[in-house]
Amino acid sequence: MNYILLLNNNPTVGVEDGDNVSSGDRLNPVLSDPLDTSFNEESLPIKLAIRCIFGYETSNNVKITPFGENEDRWSLALDDNEQPGIFLSYGDSLEINEVIKDKNYVFWVKDRTISGELPVNDKTVSLKVETKISSNLL
Repeated sequence: MNYILLLNNNPTVGVEDGDNVSSGDRLNPVLSDPLDTSFNEESLPIKLAIRCIFGYETSNNVKITPFGENEDRWSLALDDNEQPGIFLSYGDSLEINEVIKDKNYVFWVKDRTISGELPVNDKTVSLKVETKISSNLL
């Protein structure tokens, strides 16, 4: 059972919407619009969220890391009033120092191409979420 969900499709801060992104099966990946590979083009920011299922919460330390063959082409940012905050360096982990409960906590991602690479629908990168989860029903 997955106790924490990663969501896309324009999730809203503080509610329970968005579509669950695949859990390792790559059937529902986070995808950006097609990018031009003739230069280092960056995608538009993509709004994502994480939340725990009802009855569970994280500790106050959540780490989200791009992981995979092209992890250095993904950048993450915290949310700043429904807009992306400052994007981290490509490939760096995003640290969230708040407790995540059963409502959306929004963050942002973007990806990029490397000049001269072949055009491809790249599904090699996952977003790895590391945290401790416990029941909050007591």
